[in-house]
Amino acid sequence: MPAFVYLASASPRRRELLRQIGVSCRRLSVAVDETPLAGESPPDCVARLALLKAQAGLRSLSRRPRHPVLGADTDAVLDELGYDAAAIAALRDEKAI
Repeated sequence: MPAFVYLASASPRRRELLRQIGVSCRRLSVAVDETPLAGESPPDCVARLALLKAQAGLRSLSRRPRHPVLGADTDAVLDELGYDAAAIAALRDEKAI
């Protein structure tokens, strides 16, 4: 049986990484508030959001899945401050960094 996961992430890059290692996936559309909590470090935020996405993905299925649900999140960090990748790209476009 080929490897398969439910992917609770909208990232095309994650789908590509799974494909590269021979894992098929079905993307689950999940809505999670990705606002960092006050004082939350980037690693803690990423771990919390990945868990929330996996839990939301699991709830979105009509029955208990036979395959794992993978929640994933990333953050880009600049000078020890957490920023999302889109914010860093915008700063680079403005030549601010």
